[in-house]
Amino acid sequence: MPYDKSHRLSTLNVIAQYLGYGSWNDLTVALSGNNSGFEDIPTLDAATLSDGAELLISYVADRLLRLIHHAGNSFTVTASEHSKLKAGDNIVVAQFTVGYPLFATRVIRDGSELGSFTAGKVGGILSIKLRS
Repeated sequence: MPYDKSHRLSTLNVIAQYLGYGSWNDLTVALSGNNSGFEDIPTLDAATLSDGAELLISYVADRLLRLIHHAGNSFTVTASEHSKLKAGDNIVVAQFTVGYPLFATRVIRDGSELGSFTAGKVGGILSIKLRS
């Protein structure tokens, strides 16, 4: 039947997750055959990353973070969609695992220590994409 309204992104995300993808965006990227040089991975230890490695982290409710890795477990948020973390925040994260929350032990914004931050408390991280 014809449908002249747009579908809600939350509905599309549920369909994509049912099909085994983290989000509607992940599904459309997979179907297009273009992953922009990013590799999907289930678990990532920050200590294994090279400086300058770039991560895309998605979690529940259409939240997306783009991070750049620095020495150790340090990252800078370069882009943030629908997250309390902001572009320019510096965070410390030891490990990222699909299905588990993202736990930043430190968040520094504009030179001020904000403490720890947990993202994806319900549902955890949906996808981790790495470009090194």
